[in-house]
Amino acid sequence: MAGENGAYLHVNALTAAAGAAVSGNTGAILKRVVINTAGAAANQLTIYDGTGIVANDPSAKVIAVANTTNAAVPSLDYNCVASRGIWYTLLTGTAADLTFIYQ
Repeated sequence: MAGENGAYLHVNALTAAAGAAVSGNTGAILKRVVINTAGAAANQLTIYDGTGIVANDPSAKVIAVANTTNAAVPSLDYNCVASRGIWYTLLTGTAADLTFIYQ
C-alpha cells in the first residue's frame, strides 16, 4: 500500500514466509521493519537487495539477517537503497508478524 510517506507490506505466518517481494522497484528504499509480534523457535528474517532468493537470483545481496524472536526490539531501522528491489524470507520456527516500510 502506498502513501505520501512511503509504502508498507504486512507479513505474518499466513503470508509467503519462504520468500516474496517487498518491492520490485530498482532504487527502492528500505526504511524500517516493525516487529509487531515476535517470532518463536529461532525465527529468522533475511532481507535481500534483489528480485528473489539467491537460488533464483544469484546476484541478490543480503541486506540483513535478523532474529525476530526478541520482543525487546520493536523495530529495525535500515534507511538503505536497494539497487535491484527488496525481497525477504522469514524462515525457521514460528513466523513473526512484521510490517516493512519502504519507498
